[in-house]
Amino acid sequence: MLKNRLIYLMVLLLLCLFRIAYTGYVAGMLLVIMLILPVFSWIISLPGALFTRFSLSVPDQVVRGSSAAITLTLRQSRLFATGPVRGKLKTECPVSGQTSYRKLKGVYGGFPLDTAHCCVYHCSFKRFRVMDLMGLLPMPCHRPSPVDVTILPLPQEPPEHPDWAGASTLVAKPFSGGENPYDLREFRTGDTLKAVHWKKSAALDKTVVRDTLEPAVRIAPIWLDWTGDADGRDAALDQLAWCLIYLKQNNAGLLLQWVDARGRTQSIYAPQGELDDVMPQMLCQRAGRQVPYGNLGLREILLSAEIRGEAAK
Repeated sequence: MLKNRLIYLMVLLLLCLFRIAYTGYVAGMLLVIMLILPVFSWIISLPGALFTRFSLSVPDQVVRGSSAAITLTLRQSRLFATGPVRGKLKTECPVSGQTSYRKLKGVYGGFPLDTAHCCVYHCSFKRFRVMDLMGLLPMPCHRPSPVDVTILPLPQEPPEHPDWAGASTLVAKPFSGGENPYDLREFRTGDTLKAVHWKKSAALDKTVVRDTLEPAVRIAPIWLDWTGDADGRDAALDQLAWCLIYLKQNNAGLLLQWVDARGRTQSIYAPQGELDDVMPQMLCQRAGRQVPYGNLGLREILLSAEIRGEAAK
């Protein structure tokens, strides 16, 4: 746009000098036409700009290390023409705080994304505009909506994780009636008459009662080293992704804790059925600190890029 404006001003200046040197009819008409031409270009380009539609095409989720690109697609009426598209693509990562700008050179060109580290990219266009046919004046147009791209980790088994492979998924509780599954055992002091299974008691010639079988409530207490090192975060997230898959398979929940940049303990509690929300929340968290040894309690697990002292025992 700046280049076109400079060329226009130079031509306009030459015509002004030509009008001063030559006072004829032709010099005056050329100067008037050059002054009116930008307004005429803006008017005939306006319908095309109003009918033009843009959209950002990006994958919602990409595995770390895979190729991904952002594409700006253009839908325009064939009856109306417009000038070039100008603007900058802004990609921002809230975790690292890094922001990059790239000039828009081609409408259908792809902008590659850096997928080396796990994060959530917020992609938007700044100073986005459609120019008139002469490339001098911006036009009112439909702006593309911002989009987010999630770079997911690669699941990797951590050195330590909850071991529920041989444990039962059901636990026995006092009989609550209804159509819940149940187990039988001998009568003990304190059992209610409602829990007695009279038919089985008569058949076995002893008093047996029913215990309701309910899903076991399992919560895995896990600490996460959420440091400023990008490679360290990736390693911890790889282990967390593996743990989330493991917890889903064993019908368990998660209590995830980490230390933020101010030294405060932050946590996410995700019961069974809500584990899918953990990873998107962590990918948007800013970097913090390593977990102190004293923060680890009994049966608590540390996910880290390296095994440190007592935390790994």
